[in-house]
Amino acid sequence: MGLKDVKGIGVTYEKKLHKAGVTDVDTLVLASIEELGEKTGISTQRLKQWQKDARKKVIYKQTEVREDLSKSSSVRIADGKAMVFIRDVCHENVPVFQGMFDAVKNEMEKIPLAVYFGKKEKVIMWFHKQWHYDIPVTETKTVAQPAHAQIEQKKELKKGFFSKLRKWWIK
Repeated sequence: MGLKDVKGIGVTYEKKLHKAGVTDVDTLVLASIEELGEKTGISTQRLKQWQKDARKKVIYKQTEVREDLSKSSSVRIADGKAMVFIRDVCHENVPVFQGMFDAVKNEMEKIPLAVYFGKKEKVIMWFHKQWHYDIPVTETKTVAQPAHAQIEQKKELKKGFFSKLRKWWIK
C-alpha cells in the first residue's frame, strides 16, 4: 500500500517521506515521529495523524512461535492456577488442567494460554494456538485439580454457605 493512500499525503509529502526512508504505509506505522519530523520538516502533529490513519490501513499478519518454549519458559503452579514465564514475561492466573489429556484438550484450546499438568510433573502448554511440550516446572505448592473437580468444589462451597445461612436464619 502506497503512502498516497493515507489521507493528507500527496506528491510533495510523499517525496519528503521517501527521502527520509519511509517508502510505504508499513514503514510509516513503525517510524519514530520525532525523528521523522526532524528529517522531513513536517510537523509531529501531522505525522501522528498520518500514522494513526496508516495503522487503520495496515494488514497485520498472524505470527507464529518458532522457538522451543521448553528452553525459554517455566511454570509455577499454586492453588490450581499457574504463573507462566515466557522469555521473562510473566503471565499470572493461567488455568491449570489435569485428568485425561484428550478430555481437556478441546477446552484448553479455547483459551489463549493454558497449562496441562500431567503425571510426573510433566507440563504441556497451549500458547499462541500451538502445543508446547516439556515445559519445566519450577515450583508446585498444591496440585491442581481437574477442571470438572474445580467446578464441583465451587458448587459445594456455595451450597455450604447457603445452608449455614439458612441454619443461622432459623435460629
